[in-house]
Amino acid sequence: MSGMHMKKLRDLFGSRHFCIALLAVMAAIFTNLFASLFIWWKYGEDLPVVPDLLLDVLPFFEIAWLYNCVPVLGFLVFFVVYAYNKAFPRIPYFLLLVGLFYIARGIAIVLTPIAYPNEPFTDFFLIKVFRFGVNPSGHSGSLFLFFLLSGGNYKKVFLAMTVLDGVLMLLGAAHYSIDIFASFFFSYSVYSLGEKHFSYFRLAQRT
Repeated sequence: MSGMHMKKLRDLFGSRHFCIALLAVMAAIFTNLFASLFIWWKYGEDLPVVPDLLLDVLPFFEIAWLYNCVPVLGFLVFFVVYAYNKAFPRIPYFLLLVGLFYIARGIAIVLTPIAYPNEPFTDFFLIKVFRFGVNPSGHSGSLFLFFLLSGGNYKKVFLAMTVLDGVLMLLGAAHYSIDIFASFFFSYSVYSLGEKHFSYFRLAQRT
């Protein structure tokens, strides 16, 4: 690794804003884990499956591996390719908003404890514990947030990923349609909150 990359990483890991943003991400992981475990403890396997107009008319395909790969690819493209190369000083801000989105999601899924329309992606990365809680969709919400935060041609890439994964999740019955549509409003709300109150979350300019 070149000296320039080492310096960038030292500046990043030594930033107070990065540490705070990292705490927000850790809090988001804990919130979603706790929410899922709480729903399982309180309701077990008795959560209701509700009707969905789009899922009723669309064909069903076993494509869990596919609709799970898209957001993973989205995270890699956003942070490793776009953020690192095009917006490095804003990485703490990006992480903070991702953390805030998933904290909001963790709260929301406890308030609306319904079952997946189909057996969810429980074996992906062996993270079975996150199977409880559906609204809003973390997949489409995070991809749409990346669309809002990115610039240039990357916006087209993340918008395409958002649409693609939304369609795949409907075809795979991974989420109700309202989970996907609601995630856009969650993401935009977090984005608006960040732009208004947390845009200063960036690496300090060194002279």
